[in-house]
Amino acid sequence: MGRPAATDEAIAEAASDAGMLEFIRAQLDGFDTAVGVNGLWLSSEMTQRLALARALLRKPAILLLDEIASALDPAEEIALNKTLDRLARSPP
Repeated sequence: MGRPAATDEAIAEAASDAGMLEFIRAQLDGFDTAVGVNGLWLSSEMTQRLALARALLRKPAILLLDEIASALDPAEEIALNKTLDRLARSPP
């Protein structure tokens, strides 16, 4: 949505960085899986991860996050913070 011309590789990278690539690949329709209006058919965790993936796909210079890990367990939150740290240090 934020980058309509994004390649499949860039989309998969953003999904991976958001920690949802395995979930997507496990779905029968993969990236073409219907998720309902506003992600209605997704868990709150996957809805948060999807929002993060969409934001990461844009490769913003600044990314403000509000309770991005509220639906994650502590281990997943640590992993997500490490990923965000890595992305913040990598060149655009």
